[in-house]
Amino acid sequence: MATERTTSEARAGAPASTDAGLSRALGELRPAHDVVQAQLFASVTAALFGAPVAAPRLGPYTLVDRVGAGGMGTVFSAWDDRLERRVALKVLHRGHARARADEVLREARALARVIDPHVVPVYDTGRDAHDDAWIAMEFVAGTDLRVAARREQPTAVVLARWLAQALAGVLAAHAAGILHGDLKPENLLRGDDGRVRVVDFGMAVEPEVGDDARGGTRGFLAPELIIGGRASAASDLYAFAVTAEELRGEAGLHRWPRALERALRRARARDPARRGTAGELAVAIGGVVRRDRDRRGLFAVLALGVVAGVATIATGDGIDACARLADDPGWEQVMPRRVAAALARFGAAGQRAADDLAPRLQDTARSWHATRELACASAPARRAQLDACLRRSNRELQSLVLGLETASSFSGNDGARLGEVIGDPARCDEGTAAPDGERVQLHEQLLLTQVLLDAGDFAAAEPPARAAWEQARRNADAEMVARAAYLLGRTYAVAGPAAQARELLERAYYVAEAAALDDIAADATIVLMHLLGGSIDPEAALGWRRPLEAELARAAAEPGLEARARVAIARAAERVGDLATMRVQARELLRMVDDGELDGDPVAQLRARTLYVTVLRLDGDVPSLLAQQLASLAIASRAFRPDHPDVGITWVGVGSAWDDLGDVERAIAAFERGIPLLERAEVPRQLALALYLLGRAQLAAGRLDQAQHAFERSAAIWATTVEAHHPDLSLPSIGQAEVAHARGDYGTARRRYHEAIEILGPDDPTVGWPLFGLGETEAAAGDAAAARLHLRRAREHFGDNPIMTSETWFAEGKTWAREGQSARARQCFAAASAAIEGMVIGPELATAIAAELAALP
Repeated sequence: MATERTTSEARAGAPASTDAGLSRALGELRPAHDVVQAQLFASVTAALFGAPVAAPRLGPYTLVDRVGAGGMGTVFSAWDDRLERRVALKVLHRGHARARADEVLREARALARVIDPHVVPVYDTGRDAHDDAWIAMEFVAGTDLRVAARREQPTAVVLARWLAQALAGVLAAHAAGILHGDLKPENLLRGDDGRVRVVDFGMAVEPEVGDDARGGTRGFLAPELIIGGRASAASDLYAFAVTAEELRGEAGLHRWPRALERALRRARARDPARRGTAGELAVAIGGVVRRDRDRRGLFAVLALGVVAGVATIATGDGIDACARLADDPGWEQVMPRRVAAALARFGAAGQRAADDLAPRLQDTARSWHATRELACASAPARRAQLDACLRRSNRELQSLVLGLETASSFSGNDGARLGEVIGDPARCDEGTAAPDGERVQLHEQLLLTQVLLDAGDFAAAEPPARAAWEQARRNADAEMVARAAYLLGRTYAVAGPAAQARELLERAYYVAEAAALDDIAADATIVLMHLLGGSIDPEAALGWRRPLEAELARAAAEPGLEARARVAIARAAERVGDLATMRVQARELLRMVDDGELDGDPVAQLRARTLYVTVLRLDGDVPSLLAQQLASLAIASRAFRPDHPDVGITWVGVGSAWDDLGDVERAIAAFERGIPLLERAEVPRQLALALYLLGRAQLAAGRLDQAQHAFERSAAIWATTVEAHHPDLSLPSIGQAEVAHARGDYGTARRRYHEAIEILGPDDPTVGWPLFGLGETEAAAGDAAAARLHLRRAREHFGDNPIMTSETWFAEGKTWAREGQSARARQCFAAASAAIEGMVIGPELATAIAAELAALP
């Protein structure tokens, strides 16, 4: 039920009045239907007499304060009684033709579909019985850019950052087919949160208030509009360029940097065709915003969307019970070698028998190990039964080998009988399947788990997955055991203890492989490779590549399964520094997407694009990277419900791309869209990573306290989900080191960088990032020799990463330049330029290198 609000509630401390009679008399004169006049009357009455006059209402909104007015309407601060929130309510002037008001309302409804952090969102439109039309929007506490520039006198860099945000909002609207029509400093709002937003799209004033018949404000109108031409994106670009010049004057800046000056002059050309594009202007503005690029922590972004989990547990009495099971006598290596050596004594017949027997021994070895894994997970009675069968198989194998080694002769008939000597250990599980009723119940639990996992609800999936596993290990057939182990392992891999996830996934693989359940074996291997590659054991992850490829060949894998396998192989290769293999897999995946092979599998499409983003980032192709991330967001938004964690992960990826492009405000907004979804989904590893990336963007925006807070939250989450010295723990340490560096606290920065280096260890391929940061800190602290030592060590670890190789050369060159060693500095700058030659990257690094070279004597 809405609460009645009054003007006295809206204005604290209104003067008291003793003239109640005059107040009542004025109350009788209150306008009955004109809501604008009614609100003005209520405000004046409250100010004069302090009487609690009921504030006017328009639809579901209670008008509180008049904020301002323009040619099209009056803006109020209002209260939304339904959702209990403050809004900005624009009430259109009654003097306008109804057709013009209807057009404005249609444009507002179209704008409501634009979701962008730099566009003030439209919440609602409507018209009441008295023909008052309104538009409800987000209320932005702050001021317009003209006032902000005049009051704060920003530097060219700060003003360019404001303009970059505003231009991003204009571009977002243009992409939705919406023109602004009245761009000027007063329609660019800078909120108290620091974000710039564009307002009043398509709501330009009309001619009777002294402006042009095409709408817009004199002085900002493009020439073609003044002579009656049609509005276009080019006319918005013209108005934006004039706005930029106005704000430069308000800020007291003599001129823009040369490149931006040229771009703005071009955007003000009389001929619309000669103005260039908004994208070109955005690049010029970005060139002014020379900021600390997001160089460290890059490898963390690449891990987004990769399944991972950490910690250790024991499965009941499993550890001791498994230790008491039959030992492996050497099924995979020792015994086959002894068999081959024994048969080699009998010439061609023995060789043929050895060739025939080798694959059978290999299959039997896999079955033996799978059965032992099954016994390890089973209840005591069943475990004893399986153990007896395992020991019988061992005796049969040993009898076979001893018989061959002591035989004095060998015939073809002997060779034919060899394969029958050893019983198949997989048959140990025969006769132990669950009764039909229990099997149905188990099947329902597994199905529920699968549905919850596909929905991204890992917390809800864990209870049925665990119950299914407990039931399957007591009394179920191989398929149910394999499926239950896989689903619980997959659950724990994302939001549980990694040690048990690894154990369950390995068990699922061995059981499924022995039972010829190739799809389950492949799925288990894929999740296992992601888990191990997520810093648990990258080398072991890549070791699962051949078993995975074998399962795919046997399963005649459908495209979605093949795509997931390629992603797993690529991620494992990336973690051990094999970027060539990663690129091959990524490009093959993109081919599958382009050829339509993954059209029916949005999850596979999403994973394929996410992997390709990694390659684009390594190649420095930031514009293409953003396009791929936005395409991923579109796929995720269509494929999943709005609160699915994959949607949150994709938002974080979009934020990372905006951060790479230098739009930190847009990056922060994207991170803040994704992080709540990860919090609700209870996926701690992904949440910790997203908070780290948010801290990076806050740091780039100069918000050191917020950045420190984000890094501390990230560290706290990781500390409770990963073991000591896990590589992910290095990320918040690096972030906090950078905050300390920005504050000039070089001692704390050194300590944090050394902490990250100790966590990673000297052989980790990602240790180059904290080494690079340490080098920059030493340079800032004045120890050039130490800085160069760390930068060179970092370069050794960056390998074939051209961007960071260039950065290290560039940083080293600056240390030589400060010491007056021009020749050495020039060599370093030349190496920095050569490393990124021909790359599609932003202009900042190349421009900075050129500037340093030009400054050398």
